[in-house]
Amino acid sequence: MIAWRIMERAGVEMKSVRSRAAKAAELIRLIRDVGLPGRPDTAFPASQEARIDDWLAKLATVAELLESVDIDAWKPEILAEIEQ
Repeated sequence: MIAWRIMERAGVEMKSVRSRAAKAAELIRLIRDVGLPGRPDTAFPASQEARIDDWLAKLATVAELLESVDIDAWKPEILAEIEQ
């Protein structure tokens, strides 16, 4: 069933986006909070603090929204329809 494959692929993509958003936030926090040892050129300029905070907030929103989606909830419903 094509709908099944499309929904499965959409679920995989949602998991991927959630993972990428988490990784992006992790990288930003790492550089902001720790930096790379011996590499002062890796620190974010002070002028960008507000932008970094905004990005982190948006990434947190994306992660929260995608975390709230039950990616597999539709499967039993479609299986029931197919079996009828």
